[in-house]
Amino acid sequence: QDNERRATGVHTLARTLIRAPTLAAAVLGLRKCLREDFGIDEVFVGVAATHLKRQDIEGLTRLDPNGPLVKGLDNFFRTRLLECGPLDETRARLLFPHAAAVPRSAAIVPLDREKSLGLLVLASSDAERFQPKQGRLFLEMTAELVTAALRAKLD
Repeated sequence: QDNERRATGVHTLARTLIRAPTLAAAVLGLRKCLREDFGIDEVFVGVAATHLKRQDIEGLTRLDPNGPLVKGLDNFFRTRLLECGPLDETRARLLFPHAAAVPRSAAIVPLDREKSLGLLVLASSDAERFQPKQGRLFLEMTAELVTAALRAKLD
């Protein structure tokens, strides 16, 4: 039942991203689906400055290679490997400075690992929600959908 629910959620997300007429609509739809269909407390979408010139799209962060966010996640940007597990307060505040409650666990997912488009962070106030040894199939599928949608809207 859990896998069926996740598959339905991924399908809803795919439809939302495909139907979004603009980059802003895609990001808004992504955040809404992840919160409502997957129960994600906080969503962060970051795109490398080389791919994103605009800074005015709500919910989309331009990643400056010399900025504090990239430096705070230096290991992730060096390896570009999906990370799941506890989220320390420093990284949580860096990613979600306006969050009502500090997220305690997260999945940090690369967007287009080879070309380093950016990252997607799904966070939860539940310290047990994201675990280092959890399955990653749905996270990887979500990342592929988000990457395709962002690339289509960035071009």
